[in-house]
Amino acid sequence: MSERGESEAFLQDQLLLIKDLLTLRFGPQFLVDLNQRLGMSTKSFTSTIKQMVDALIRLSETNQSFLVQSNERVENEFIRNKIKPSLNQILNESPSTTQALLFVDTKLVERVVSRKSTNMKIYPNDIFLLTIYLKSLFGEEDSDTSQKDAESVEENKKTEMNDSDLSVKKDPKIADSLIFPLAVDQTSQDSESKKKEVYKVTHESKDDDNEIAVIAHNHQRSVSTLSTTTPTESYVSANDKFDNISQFEADSFEALDAQSMESYLSPQKLSFPNQVNRENFGTPRQAISVKENEEINTPLQFTPQSKQQDKFMIKDSFELLHFRVPQHTPLYVYSAQIVETTTLVLINEYSKLNKNQQLKEKEKMRKIANKFRHLIRNRIDCLIIPTITMTSFIRKYPGIVHFIFVDRKRNKVIAPKITSLHGNITDENDPSRMLSENFIQSKVWDLCSVSQSYLMKGYTNILERIGDFFYSFRIWFEDSERKLLHPKTTKLPIEEAKKSNDFYQSLITLLFHGKKNVFCYELFALYSGLLSIETVTKFNNNLIEELFVYF
Repeated sequence: MSERGESEAFLQDQLLLIKDLLTLRFGPQFLVDLNQRLGMSTKSFTSTIKQMVDALIRLSETNQSFLVQSNERVENEFIRNKIKPSLNQILNESPSTTQALLFVDTKLVERVVSRKSTNMKIYPNDIFLLTIYLKSLFGEEDSDTSQKDAESVEENKKTEMNDSDLSVKKDPKIADSLIFPLAVDQTSQDSESKKKEVYKVTHESKDDDNEIAVIAHNHQRSVSTLSTTTPTESYVSANDKFDNISQFEADSFEALDAQSMESYLSPQKLSFPNQVNRENFGTPRQAISVKENEEINTPLQFTPQSKQQDKFMIKDSFELLHFRVPQHTPLYVYSAQIVETTTLVLINEYSKLNKNQQLKEKEKMRKIANKFRHLIRNRIDCLIIPTITMTSFIRKYPGIVHFIFVDRKRNKVIAPKITSLHGNITDENDPSRMLSENFIQSKVWDLCSVSQSYLMKGYTNILERIGDFFYSFRIWFEDSERKLLHPKTTKLPIEEAKKSNDFYQSLITLLFHGKKNVFCYELFALYSGLLSIETVTKFNNNLIEELFVYF
């Protein structure tokens, strides 16, 4: 929350956002005739609302596009063109499906519409609400991986484990043979150094209970960045099932050249029987089998598990949602988290189904989602988008703290990740880093709050010094040749535009009377209060020109 306290206009916007979200889920009459229309218990209704509000809170803390209420699209045209035929295939195989959408985190990858549903339009605001709702269904609060794994280990200790696939001697030397190949970041030019950075395994032995623990340092790749994130430690008991730990699923592995790894893994050597290739190594999960009487130096054997264990357990939902067109008519929507952070949404043409019909339709959608998952599983990594770092901008524009650049025509947001700029800190709970990040986040939240409040009053350009910072906001319009367009009226028709389902498109139409190829842009910028007004203005102009290369 902002230190100044939220303005009345900003709070009204947040309340309207919650109301729109509830309308999407329960329909426009949910406040009038709650019990009859919902057909659900008060406890279930309260739980659903709590999940939505929790999703709003998480997005406001982690997603800057949420603060400016804009959708984001994946701009990788090549991979979008590869995925589009797979989405069209869904429409061909499922006549009841009218639209298919694919999201990576909160970014829209692609949306396809069947010919018979051209009259049904999904407004940008509906997609924005849909991303929030999907987060309430499938999103979880970020937590330390090691904590999750540690809790899983503690839970497994309470249960009797009868695992015939994996048996390891309780001998510290055995742990030296347990080397797990984790995913290699192939974007690095220095492949050998990158391998040494990614493949890290250390071992511990506990004298108290004579139990071996394997600690795998997993440099996970983020969906929104090409770089490798801070390592996390996963504590795995040597007696537990390794296939329970998601990081070690074989479908995230790459086929490895054992000889190229010998120098790094020495004195232990990693070998694959029968020269394992990607086809028989990358599809089913793998389990490590070590026999009791086997010598320590014997190469590890990778034994495929049963095909039943390879079945991907997707998280999915099939329920009525109410889009603005046509007239909040309820339509069944199937949504499934087909891969981590990747969600498929299928909008059904049906608005009324009995219980048996719902089960049959959901099962049919689930089979389609599983098939689609296998079609695109090798393409999801290509959707990664480089994250802009703030370091280079701080050097070019001394005194700048943060910025958010929004293209309202194409629903695209450019903003650097909020970091403390402390350098390479491996402890995610470092107090100084968290204090710095939380402080910047609170200022960015306040910047967006103040800017949007001024916009609702009709202002197009503001520069206000608040405390030790300059708050800068600008909204402007250009044509396709990047020529600045000046509306004939000096007052923005805010109230008329707010009545529309698409505020910014309505604003363009009202100001330019339906003129085509009009683009709307916004720049939110946070500067040190020590700068002069002239310097801030100059920096804004230069920053805008530089950011246009990303379009």
